[in-house]
Amino acid sequence: MHGIPVAVKDQIKTKGILTTWGSRILEDYVPDEDATVIANLKRSGAILLGKHNMSGFAMGDGSDHPYGTPRNPWSLEHSPGATSSGSGAATAASLCATSLGEDTTGSIRGPCFVLRGRWDKADLRKG
Repeated sequence: MHGIPVAVKDQIKTKGILTTWGSRILEDYVPDEDATVIANLKRSGAILLGKHNMSGFAMGDGSDHPYGTPRNPWSLEHSPGATSSGSGAATAASLCATSLGEDTTGSIRGPCFVLRGRWDKADLRKG
């Protein structure tokens, strides 16, 4: 991962960086430690670009974004998916080499389905 630019869902603790979980309740929360995955990324040389927007506490269908609504980079009038929509949209738009989300109730599967744009249905059916 050395030198790979990565962005992460705002639900993942990052030491010294605002982590709101997409909620106004935690609008001032700055963790004093990294989540294990962040510590591992840093140790492997990844470059943390920033945090992705998400719906509050990763609940619901991804339509409630108190810090602004992520947009589908291939169709701005459409949603980029569920609660990891910021991660999916940023990766689809090539704003980062990769992103880290999480899947509580389809949070990653939703954006993957909605933002699949570049692959045709025949490719998706192949094992």
